Amino acid sequence: MKKRISTRKLNRTTDERKRLFRGLIKDIGARGFVNTSLAKAKTIKPLVEKLVTRAKNNSLNNLRKLIQVTGDVQTAHNLLRAGEVFKNRPGGYTRIIRLGKKVSDNSEKVRLEWVEPVVIKENKVLRKKENKTPEKEAVKREAVSVKKEDKKKIVKPRRKTNK
Repeated sequence: MKKRISTRKLNRTTDERKRLFRGLIKDIGARGFVNTSLAKAKTIKPLVEKLVTRAKNNSLNNLRKLIQVTGDVQTAHNLLRAGEVFKNRPGGYTRIIRLGKKVSDNSEKVRLEWVEPVVIKENKVLRKKENKTPEKEAVKREAVSVKKEDKKKIVKPRRKTNK
């Protein structure tokens, strides 16, 4: 008799399973939905529901916990937005929609999504723009050409082996 089984193993080790769950949570936080198998969706749904319940109380401690679980600041902020949308809802923030069977292995394909629309900001990486002037480009080209000329092939002598 099997007792106290907390989650599905999904034929993965603990580390692989944690990475899979984190990736699925990031997807639903970033896009608002995730297409996956039925077993994975059923496994991840309670985790997402608990995170949204935590996000309903917008505090610094809850933000830090969301960042710790998701591993991404932008996803944590998107979950906080979902918490604001579902502020008056007692539970049931996600739904599973069946999409049919996969051709390759005949497994059930589903879509896990929010029940109500959530405004999500995209994760954009801001990079500092470099000033590209002709003088700087010429200096870079000269530096690259000098480096190529300085490199010489160093041939190490082979050891003689007695056979």
